[in-house]
Amino acid sequence: MKRRAVIFTLLPLGVCLAVVAGLLTWWNTDLWGRDHFCGSLLDSSEVGAVLEGTGRLKEEGFQERDDALRCEVARYSGPLGDGDRSRAVVSTEFMEGDKPFRSAVWQRRKSMSFTRDALAGGATTQRAWVLLPSACWKHFPTRSGTVPFVTAELRDGDAPPRASGVSAPRRSLAQLARRGAQRVMKTAGCSSAAVREKASAQERPLTPAKTERSTAGDVCRMPGFDIPDSALYPGKAELGSERSTSPRGTAWTCDLHLEGKGKPALTLSASTHRDVVDAVKEQSNRRSSDEEKVVSCSQGELYVGMWVSSSNPYSGLLVERHGRDGKSVAKTFDEVLSSLATSYAEARGWSACSL
Repeated sequence: MKRRAVIFTLLPLGVCLAVVAGLLTWWNTDLWGRDHFCGSLLDSSEVGAVLEGTGRLKEEGFQERDDALRCEVARYSGPLGDGDRSRAVVSTEFMEGDKPFRSAVWQRRKSMSFTRDALAGGATTQRAWVLLPSACWKHFPTRSGTVPFVTAELRDGDAPPRASGVSAPRRSLAQLARRGAQRVMKTAGCSSAAVREKASAQERPLTPAKTERSTAGDVCRMPGFDIPDSALYPGKAELGSERSTSPRGTAWTCDLHLEGKGKPALTLSASTHRDVVDAVKEQSNRRSSDEEKVVSCSQGELYVGMWVSSSNPYSGLLVERHGRDGKSVAKTFDEVLSSLATSYAEARGWSACSL
């Protein structure tokens, strides 16, 4: 009798503990959760690879039109889903063609790697982008000087992107952007054979990058490439270290960290990818700039660019040497870009380039 009383006393406690354990499992894992989000755009495994950690995945918003997409998924922690949360946002954006190479929004992230072929794109540990093929642009409303991208961004709660302290594998973020691009192209009716081939190409690892000391005559691991003397400042901005991506990608960048007071720096970029070149030409139709140029060679066209943040000490050195003479500054940029275009073309076996 006493034994039965003990059992009946402990039974409710056991049930209570089982319920609490079940709730904790529900709140802090994806057990019995959704397999897809945003109209089957993203698999839970793809989102989980970006939003790592404990907590439950929840779709926070989904909008889709013929020319626009926005999908937001968050991972919540806490017993009522009111704890810390990280969010992944996949959306269409209209940007100038070379913005991923020169915008502070991208440059303040950890350095970028790029896709190897097919769709042009890149990723940091907090943002990824895919440039939609130029054959698709006619399916989108005209926005002067800009072209359509799909981006994937990782955010920490409600903090603005630049203040976010979270990170994710580059390849996982790139996969979300790629999924978004595939969906946007399909919805927009952009389905030529060439576009379908790009969209369905097998995903490959992003290009690797390497950080090392800069070497004259082999700057940015580019045989024969040098920064012209007109762009260096003895004792104030001299060759130091560099971080360059592989030239085998759809795009290439090299961050030069020069030796000098205040850490002067500049970013070089290049690409022979048809869509990237067309995107830069599209923005050039609206504005002229000394920071990029498109060069014609026997094998096709290539883009080269040079970006300097207005807040970087290197900008001050340009003003110090040239004053407000825009033509002199433009000449310095042109010398760097011409040297880069020559070396980049030769590294790819291209010839007869008109600088």
